[in-house]
Amino acid sequence: MTDGTRIAIIGGGPAGLAAALTLARAEVASIVIDAPTPPRNAASRAIGNLPGHDGIAPDALRDKMRDELAAYGCVDFVSAPISSVDGSVAAGFQLYPAAGSTIEAARIILACGRVDIYPEVEGFREYWAKSIHNCPYCGGYDARGTPWGIVINRPEMIGIVEIYAMWSDDLILFLEPEISIDPDREQALAARGIGVEKTPISAILGDGTRMRAVALADGRQVSRSALNWWPKMRLPDLVQGMDLTQTARGEVAMDGAFATSWPGVYAAGDLTYTDHQTVATAIHQGGACAASLVFQLAMAR
Repeated sequence: MTDGTRIAIIGGGPAGLAAALTLARAEVASIVIDAPTPPRNAASRAIGNLPGHDGIAPDALRDKMRDELAAYGCVDFVSAPISSVDGSVAAGFQLYPAAGSTIEAARIILACGRVDIYPEVEGFREYWAKSIHNCPYCGGYDARGTPWGIVINRPEMIGIVEIYAMWSDDLILFLEPEISIDPDREQALAARGIGVEKTPISAILGDGTRMRAVALADGRQVSRSALNWWPKMRLPDLVQGMDLTQTARGEVAMDGAFATSWPGVYAAGDLTYTDHQTVATAIHQGGACAASLVFQLAMAR
């Protein structure tokens, strides 16, 4: 190894493991700290749209990445939730697990993602990652050609819904109560055969494996085979407690070098962006973040 520097990576998903690999190939030691809780994509049976691994199970991908890292001999793994972080570039950083010894590091990479806030809708969790997907590129292919519902819970989504016609020609938008639509826009969608439903969804109905319809708050049922539903998100408790600067969309703000507002703390993956959250993007971000950090370490020598 080049020196005694060790980087603490909080998060053992694709972004964190990609960061560890990039560091290892520069002979920079790291410790990957992953909470012993199900990952964000635990309900997914397969990762779609990942070149070279299209359709691989999420846990199989993580296992493969960890196996590759083990061969370098400079990556340690710890399974423990981190309660708090302290320190600085000059004095070093201390990471305090909920139980166990303090972990020391020269820098920190936050790659622990965000937490989905699931809607309080009966059947949502049962059909999440089965008939309900949050990304058409990841989960839409398997439901192509069937009747879709698109849940609109962000105003900006109204302007891009035509994209879903690439997967289905039977589309209905389901607007959440806080969302309104311009009458001209609604007419334009109707002209393309895209319906708009303003009554909230109260339940997802199906056979336990595949959904068949949504129940609405007024008692009606609308036949649908799939839903595109993008849950709202929040930062993990640890990251919120670090009081980092955030963007207007609730992301961890970073500069072009992936540095956060806390000097010596970097961020990558879903923490830092909202749109197009995919495994491929997380891997790219983790690697790019680590490469930037390697450059910073080299310049400081």
